[in-house]
Amino acid sequence: MLTVISILTSLSVGIFYPLSFLIHAKDPLKQGFHRFHLGMPLALGGVVSLFLLFGDISILTKGLLLLWLFTLALVTFIYWKKEYPPAGVVAVSSLLGLLAFTSTQLELFNDFQV
Repeated sequence: MLTVISILTSLSVGIFYPLSFLIHAKDPLKQGFHRFHLGMPLALGGVVSLFLLFGDISILTKGLLLLWLFTLALVTFIYWKKEYPPAGVVAVSSLLGLLAFTSTQLELFNDFQV
């Protein structure tokens, strides 16, 4: 159970952390600090997704995880050298991550009886 909670917590940080761009939309961060806001969720999401891809979850959930990770990597790759990424683009990536998180949560907690 502790492993499931750790995986879901790390996955949720990787999904919701990029939404910090919405908070700073009118006053963007300077000096390339947006790279941290793009790179950290990608690294964390990549590690968690790697564990989940080798786990016993459905192909649909694995596909959603890969789609979210691909869009997050694409956003990071495109906006790495730019001044600041648009908040809407990052929000779309987070929405895909939310779908992957919901599917993962349903599958991981489906096995537990309360």
